Amino acid sequence: MRRIAMVVTALTLVACAKKEETPATPGGAMAAAPIDLKTVAGEWNFKTMGLTSDSVLATGTLVATADTAGWTMTLAGRPTMALKITVS
Repeated sequence: MRRIAMVVTALTLVACAKKEETPATPGGAMAAAPIDLKTVAGEWNFKTMGLTSDSVLATGTLVATADTAGWTMTLAGRPTMALKITVS
């Protein structure tokens, strides 16, 4: 259950991130730029639902900071969990 919530949270963050053009490299290909964590910093409420139904399986809150330290996730009825965040 925890993994499902973390995957859904990660997908939500990626989907809500601002789309920015990355600078072109000398060969003309686009260089991949890592996400700026300042763009997703804040408190995010989420709910996890089944693929084929509207039933809510889990709800929670994600607190994101502007850097990789201090991220937490709280699922309903559970203690707050510290998250380890990496950007690549």
